[in-house]
Amino acid sequence: MANPKIVHCRDKDFMTVYATGALGGFDSQGAFHMIFYMPSVKPETLQGKKENEVVEVTHLVKVVMTPATLKQLSDWMGKNVQSFEKQFGEVETPKEGTVMIGARPPETMYG
Repeated sequence: MANPKIVHCRDKDFMTVYATGALGGFDSQGAFHMIFYMPSVKPETLQGKKENEVVEVTHLVKVVMTPATLKQLSDWMGKNVQSFEKQFGEVETPKEGTVMIGARPPETMYG
């Protein structure tokens, strides 16, 4: 088909999640796995010493993709970051190992 008509639709299981982190890597077959997560401090551990607090990292969704899809996603995300920074200024990159606890989704995310 030279110019197929492309129609976008949502799967019955489509969902929106808000994540403050991602982790992942390639498996032995060459597919890339990316897990999006949201950390939070377990409330019952806030009463004692700071060093006894427990951070629970909830894995929200896992996406598996080919290296070609990963590259396409990387390019698309890079363009969007450049566009955002052009409009709003540089986005600070968190230091390695930083966990964003308690970050909130944008107010317009679910509207």
